[in-house]
Amino acid sequence: MNFQKTVILCAALPSLMALIVGLRNFHRLNKSQKALLALVGFIVSIEIASRVMWFLKVNNLFLLPFYTVVEFSFLLWVFRTQLHQKKEQRILLFFFLGFLLFSLIYLVFVHDFSLHNNYHRIVESVFLLFLALWYYFRSIKSLKDRFLEYNPMFWIATGILIYFSGTVFIFLLSNYLRNYTDTLRLNVWAIHALFNVILYTLYGIALWIDPKKQNFSS
Repeated sequence: MNFQKTVILCAALPSLMALIVGLRNFHRLNKSQKALLALVGFIVSIEIASRVMWFLKVNNLFLLPFYTVVEFSFLLWVFRTQLHQKKEQRILLFFFLGFLLFSLIYLVFVHDFSLHNNYHRIVESVFLLFLALWYYFRSIKSLKDRFLEYNPMFWIATGILIYFSGTVFIFLLSNYLRNYTDTLRLNVWAIHALFNVILYTLYGIALWIDPKKQNFSS
């Protein structure tokens, strides 16, 4: 097994570690952390299923559309725990319903489940990058959090910002990579796996922090 395949296969390990950390600290998690823990549990189950199917040489591409919709829903739940104004919650509801409608139309009329199409993944990336930047803007504007590194939401938003800003170009180019060599495709997906490692590691940090010690109770 070459280096790229090893990286791709091992990239899910941080998600398992994040799940263990979250379950161990469950008694002290706040609402946003519990929502994140539910997402991490889902991620681990999908990672296991996809790797089992990969080893069995079964096409697992049909998992991606399902994964994307559920991931987006959980992350909106995470952000919702931080937004208390009705206007902000209405915006999140608009995002959720809009993405759900787009995904339904895309999957029924456009998506080919035998190919690695990522158009709805690109739309998800744009929505979530907007929410992460929105969180940063609100945090800077309010100046309530003197030590953002002790706020679990800071690490969640940072993970989203790094992962989706780094991988949106991979999603854009993924359909065209079929025309190039296997080596190039493996290199690109190995880079994607490294972004996964960063994302899951930051999720783990968010689940490790005790928000009550710093009064981040929401």
